[in-house]
Amino acid sequence: MPTKATNHHKLAAATGLQLILQAAAAHGESSEPDHEVGDLQQALRSAWDLMDAAQRMQLLGSDAVREQILNELPCSDPQEQLDAAIAAEGQPAASSDNIVSRLLAAFPGFVDDSDVNGADLVDWVGKNLGALRAATQRQA
Repeated sequence: MPTKATNHHKLAAATGLQLILQAAAAHGESSEPDHEVGDLQQALRSAWDLMDAAQRMQLLGSDAVREQILNELPCSDPQEQLDAAIAAEGQPAASSDNIVSRLLAAFPGFVDDSDVNGADLVDWVGKNLGALRAATQRQA
């Protein structure tokens, strides 16, 4: 079993995020697995507290977080819960600005002029069609 001294070389090259994940995993391995989850929850809460409203919106609008909320939140209408969380950040849930922010978060190529995968864009539009319609109706 590797010691902390032999693992030091691996940790030196790790990113800050990797260090947080590795420390939480090590805590779970050295004590109880739920300590890893608790450490990660605390790290996410700390990150959330450091974010401004725009960064929180970007996180909530990211594909991975949206999919997790919409697929795993144990309630009858996870979209309604997500919209309420977005509204709580001070921006309307179905505003065209919010849709554009989510689109740009999912496809940074529109901002930095890098490639955008057309198939991924079509999938994203399909998943967000309800919000797009709501934003269009609010503007009309």
